[in-house]
Amino acid sequence: MTQIYPSLLHHFENLKGSASLDLKKIQPTVFCTEKNDFIGMVQKNHEVHLRKALFMSSFLFVHLSYSFAHGLFASPSVQHLRIEGPFSTAFNAAHAGSPDGIIPPIRRKEPFSAKLSYTHDGQTIYHEVKMAVRGNNSLVECDFAKLKFEILDSVIGSVFAENKKVKVGTHCGEDSGEISLRKRLRNQLTTHREAWLYEVLSVMQFPAQRTQPARVVWSDTSEVAPEWGREIERNSFLLEDAKLAAKRLNLKLEDEEKKWEDEEKSNWDLESLAKMYLFQAMIGNWDWRLPSGRGPFVHNFEVYKNAQGVFIFQPSDFDLASIVTGHPLKETANELRGLYPDKPVLFRQAAYYALSIRKEALLTESHVAKAKQNFLQQLPGIRAKLENYPMDDAGKRIFLEHLAAFESVLNEIF
Repeated sequence: MTQIYPSLLHHFENLKGSASLDLKKIQPTVFCTEKNDFIGMVQKNHEVHLRKALFMSSFLFVHLSYSFAHGLFASPSVQHLRIEGPFSTAFNAAHAGSPDGIIPPIRRKEPFSAKLSYTHDGQTIYHEVKMAVRGNNSLVECDFAKLKFEILDSVIGSVFAENKKVKVGTHCGEDSGEISLRKRLRNQLTTHREAWLYEVLSVMQFPAQRTQPARVVWSDTSEVAPEWGREIERNSFLLEDAKLAAKRLNLKLEDEEKKWEDEEKSNWDLESLAKMYLFQAMIGNWDWRLPSGRGPFVHNFEVYKNAQGVFIFQPSDFDLASIVTGHPLKETANELRGLYPDKPVLFRQAAYYALSIRKEALLTESHVAKAKQNFLQQLPGIRAKLENYPMDDAGKRIFLEHLAAFESVLNEIF
């Protein structure tokens, strides 16, 4: 198996697209296989070695052209990764899986060094990365916390060529199927289900971060081995960095800690706002908040601003949605009391969440009607794309049940 080291690829960055080449920039470099076969060396001031360098440069760019044409987020196929690092140490520092209690612990999220690798066409690509724990409410319940990483070395020929910063949605824990106190399903089934919802956002024409379902071997190098052992392989998903998504979409990302003023609401994109309300209803998600009397902040949104100064809201973080967990509101829930009592619970839940759109003073009946029509037009396409998505069968069934209940609500209530 050939190993391609980004430290080698770095030397060829100077060659790419150069009108003229400076021999002084060509540093001694060895390109080796796994068996350390000596293939070539580029040395200063030798024309013959410059020709070898150009040949090797062409070889790398042609041989790894797949990575450029089909990089991360290019298809819904599962990306297999191996990541090595002191995860247990980082999780302990963040008190992952520990409740806040009367005096919440200080949850430290200092970056740590790790190594990432993946294989393509018989070649193993290695990257040095800087990782960090992320998450807020999820840290209280997830022993295996959410993560993010930044690639520190060259990404020439890598699937990460345009995405050096990536968030990772992890499996959270090892529960068999019970939901947590905060209605979270703590196992690997949730990861690809949640990733799919970002695909749905794109279908619904939201400006959206891209996702990649993944299968990750987590290799822990902490001094003390965690309870789950030195290695564990679980489903995960990779999420596009919001700043990189904004750049790709030609938008500006707003600070997540931004305090929203009432007068700024006049610049909200109301069409996407109406779609957002219905989207949350469709997936059974209660874990979100817009600026209101409860506070001037947003919760679980990425907010973008376009060139005209209009703010567009992209929903995010769906691990508590019932379409992900498979656990909708109970029939006896206070929220559903007296609400369409003769209907199935999924219909009642979708109706309860969807009717909240009527309380949004900024939206007119025209906004609601247009959002409804948009969903009814897109639902067949969402169902068709779901068929081939790498998700568990139970998850697909749960999704289809939610979509059917939501469609009935749109047709019967709105």
